[in-house]
Amino acid sequence: MENDLNSIEHEAEELKQLIFDHFKIDNFDNLLPYFYSNFKKDFIASLAAKLSVMAKQNDVVREIFEDSGYQIAKHIMALMPKIDKKLFTMPRGLPIVCAGSVFKSWTLIKPGFVRCLNKHLKKFPNLNELNLVLADSDSSIGACLLASKLYDNKTLLIKNYKRKEIALDHFFISKFQNFQSCGNEIFSDDNHIPKEV
Repeated sequence: MENDLNSIEHEAEELKQLIFDHFKIDNFDNLLPYFYSNFKKDFIASLAAKLSVMAKQNDVVREIFEDSGYQIAKHIMALMPKIDKKLFTMPRGLPIVCAGSVFKSWTLIKPGFVRCLNKHLKKFPNLNELNLVLADSDSSIGACLLASKLYDNKTLLIKNYKRKEIALDHFFISKFQNFQSCGNEIFSDDNHIPKEV
């Protein structure tokens, strides 16, 4: 047990050092300006690429990614009762649009995502398939399309816009009944998962 504790302490220290090096700081108090007065979303997000590399040999970091996957699925489950029923019957199942560079580390996030789905799916008998897709453009395009639709449903912008669907993952819910592990062949069709950073 002492060896396990030493290993966890060592991995946590590695994580701390990576954060300090990334932000060029020597204590956690110096992080505050990066999240308030000097907020730079891209710079903060770029830490995820370094963490995804570290997660391959660091259990503490891997657990952080898995927990983020669990939380993402938990948000989807929380929204499920409010989702339009028509979306459940779409050709590849309920579409979930995933935005953000964190999804480049999907293979690290996925085990926690699956763990949450497995725990909560019985509450949603109408859900047969879950189709995770990546956003192919900026949210401002969606805002423009919605505004033009509200203004005039016949606007050329709506008619001419071609949406591309970039697959992230696809889950067949019926295969979760005997879920034991996160092997892709058990429940998921993830041939299109983007490469990790």
